[in-house]
Amino acid sequence: MFLFSKFNLSISLWRFLIGCKLWLRTTFSVEAFSLCRYFSMLMRKKALKADKLKKSVEDEIHFLKGRVSELESDLVSKSTEVTSAVSRKEEALSSAFAEIDRLKEENSIKI
Repeated sequence: MFLFSKFNLSISLWRFLIGCKLWLRTTFSVEAFSLCRYFSMLMRKKALKADKLKKSVEDEIHFLKGRVSELESDLVSKSTEVTSAVSRKEEALSSAFAEIDRLKEENSIKI
């Protein structure tokens, strides 16, 4: 069964409503008219609920996209920080090794 139409109703309900309107045109029955009004009201309510749901989902998507952008910029910032910290530590380590080599050289000269 096709579940998505203009107002998120099944095809069988649409066919019933169309038949209801045709019956109304031919018989002008008060019962048929009130039944058609009732189903039209249901369709409008479903449409309003669908619109509200769509709006809330769109708002949630917008919020989540913003949050993803925030997290991506934080990631870039943290990556930059880590890269600079690693390079500082490597420089300090190479400086320490150079100092150790210098002290070994100095020590070997004294001996």
